Amino acid sequence: MVKYRISQIPGTDYSKIAKYYDRVRTEPGDLLSRIAEYGEIKPQSKVLDVGCGTGRFPINLSSMTGCSLHGLEPSVEMIKEAFAKDISRRIAWIRGDGQKLPFPNEIFDSVYMTFVLHHIEKKDLVLQEIHRVLKKAGRCVIMTTSHSQIKRHVLNDFPGVTAIDLKRFPSVPLL
Repeated sequence: MVKYRISQIPGTDYSKIAKYYDRVRTEPGDLLSRIAEYGEIKPQSKVLDVGCGTGRFPINLSSMTGCSLHGLEPSVEMIKEAFAKDISRRIAWIRGDGQKLPFPNEIFDSVYMTFVLHHIEKKDLVLQEIHRVLKKAGRCVIMTTSHSQIKRHVLNDFPGVTAIDLKRFPSVPLL
């Protein structure tokens, strides 16, 4: 049996997968209502999605709540896909890095990230930036996968994949 050793996990280049990204993802479903609830998102809320990808979450959340939404994404190809799907044109799509948010202080009522934190190299910087752009009573919602969920996942038949994900995803106590 051949064993493979992965010495370094390169960052994902989402520009290469932008065209088919949505086809291999499930619908946001109940996560949207949780983000709206935990983020206390209302029609008058100003909201930021850090790592918005192809816009699956912000487009649906904006439609569901009527909030003013900004989608931030480092991949220009992912932003292009999001913009193409955004028929309402109510969302501000911005190419940028969560570790250096291009917004003034205390501007957002709510900031959220869905399955993004494990991609960010300097988690402390992104959390400082989120804190900076949130209003004093603002809410931050971070959705991720716990280590116990990773271990129960269907891919547990592939221990190499499980080991990679356990290194990439921060543990709940760490968060």
